[in-house]
Amino acid sequence: MQTSHLAKRTGWAEPAKRLIFLTNPSSAYGAQTQLYQYILAGGRQAIYCGGRKPPVQLTSELNSMVQTAQEVQASVLVKDHLELVTSCKAQGFHISEHYLSPAQVRERLGEDAVIGLTVHQPEGLDQLVDAPIDYILAGPYAQAPSAGMRNAPIGLEGVEKICQRAQTLKLTVPIYAYGNVENIDVRALLAAGCFGVAISDGIALAANIQVATQKYLERIATNIR
Repeated sequence: MQTSHLAKRTGWAEPAKRLIFLTNPSSAYGAQTQLYQYILAGGRQAIYCGGRKPPVQLTSELNSMVQTAQEVQASVLVKDHLELVTSCKAQGFHISEHYLSPAQVRERLGEDAVIGLTVHQPEGLDQLVDAPIDYILAGPYAQAPSAGMRNAPIGLEGVEKICQRAQTLKLTVPIYAYGNVENIDVRALLAAGCFGVAISDGIALAANIQVATQKYLERIATNIR
């Protein structure tokens, strides 16, 4: 297993390494504004979830987001639209279910790209022992109010089982819990073995994205001391 690219982000504050933001089409704010407010609050890792927008709009949004992120050495990854990673010079790709394998994505994007994927059950880790990935999202932790989920929530027990399985397999890539993780859940998830949390609704649907981001970062900081 290669060393995670996320672990090399030496210029980031420790809490920023442990928080990933997923943009949300249901937000009152556009993806660019979501990212800008997130970065202003100290966030440094984001995944662009553009959904089914027209290609021209996807490209325009992502180009703006990448430019904003580069100014503070933040990272913007792409979900669902692999072709945009190279055309917009994004930092990497998040693999959805039933998409290409990590090895196929790595072959297309090269060694410097950040690549992650989602795991719903402990058994899903078994095929990832030698996979060229940099992080894992474990969940969904709880049901998100903004949209239906294909997979049933696994709760704290399910996330903990995934973390335990990763330890058994000696997987060293960071695991982030995702799926309607509220601020109050952070402490228990870190204690369960997660490296961090991945947030969409809790930040994107907040009245004030900066304040919401700051609260997550503060909660993380308090519980990693």
